[in-house]
Amino acid sequence: MADEPKDNRRTSVRRQVRLPLGYAAIDPGAAMETLCDALALPQTIAVRARLSDLDDDFARIIVGIGDARTSDALRLLERKVSALEEVVLADLPVPAETDLALSADGIGFESSGPLAVDSWVAIHLVLPHRYHLVAAARVSRCAAPAQAGGPYRIGAEFQGLDGAPARRLTRFTIGREERAD
Repeated sequence: MADEPKDNRRTSVRRQVRLPLGYAAIDPGAAMETLCDALALPQTIAVRARLSDLDDDFARIIVGIGDARTSDALRLLERKVSALEEVVLADLPVPAETDLALSADGIGFESSGPLAVDSWVAIHLVLPHRYHLVAAARVSRCAAPAQAGGPYRIGAEFQGLDGAPARRLTRFTIGREERAD
C-alpha cells in the first residue's frame, strides 16, 4: 500500500470563488523579481511574503511567552510590522475579479487564448484582507472553448509555494478565512 497516495486535506479541498486574478506567461523557474515584472507589480510585493512570515512567527512566540511585559513588547512590535506591511503594499494594483476554482495546490480559470500545457505562468491572486499572493504555476490543462469564441479553461499547479503564502491559501481554501468585503 506504500504506492497509494495519502489523503491530504490540504490538497483535496477545491473552492469555486470570485477573486481578483492576474496572470502572465513566464519562463520555468523564474525568480520573484521576474514574476513581479511579468505581472507589472512593484518589487515590494516580495517584501509582503517576508513580512507575513514575521507576523506568523511573532504570533507563535507571543502565545508561548509567560512574562506579561515581554508579551506586550512583542505585540507592539507585531503591530509595527503590520503597519509597515500596510505602507509597503498600499499602492499595489488589484486585478479584475474573475470566477475560478482554487485549491492549496492549484488554480483553474478562464483565458481568452490558449496556454500551452507545461508552460509556466505568474499568478497574482488577491485573497481576503487584500493579501496579495504572487506565485509561479505550471499549466497542467488547457481545454478548448465549448463554443466558438468562448474562453479556454486553464488548470495550473502552483510551484514552490511555501511559508505564509501557502498557509494563507490553505486557510482560505478550507474555509477558515472568509472574504471581508
